[in-house]
Formats: sequence, structure tokens, C-alpha cells
Amino acid sequence: MTKLITAKELSKFLRVPKRTVYKFAQEGTIPGTIRIGKHWRFREDIIHRWMEESSQPLHPTKNGVEE
Repeated sequence: MTKLITAKELSKFLRVPKRTVYKFAQEGTIPGTIRIGKHWRFREDIIHRWMEESSQPLHPTKNGVEE
């Protein structure tokens, strides 16, 4: 069974204010969003996959300039 997390839990995980989570949910920026009445829930598995896919690999730099 898929675990659902709250906006408060997601805001702690992403280290952003809860209002940012609500804004992104309303805009459709966050995948795996479910609205139950006035309550938002987020599929934890989809959030983790989204974070992995959104991560950019680090590029080596020399003196702060990308090579």
C-alpha cells in the first residue's frame, strides 16, 4: 500500500515552508498530489522518484567556473 504524507511532513522533507507546498500542489508542480476535501496528501513513493529525477548531477568546476 502506498504511504501518503501530509503537507507538513512534505515541507519538512523538502525544507520549505508549508505554504510553498500548498502553492506547488495547487499549481500542479508536485506530482503524486491527492486532494481529499480540503486536505492535501502526497504519495511518498512518487515524491521520492520526483526528487531523484529532478536532481542534477554535479559538474566539476575550477575556480567556480564550470569546465
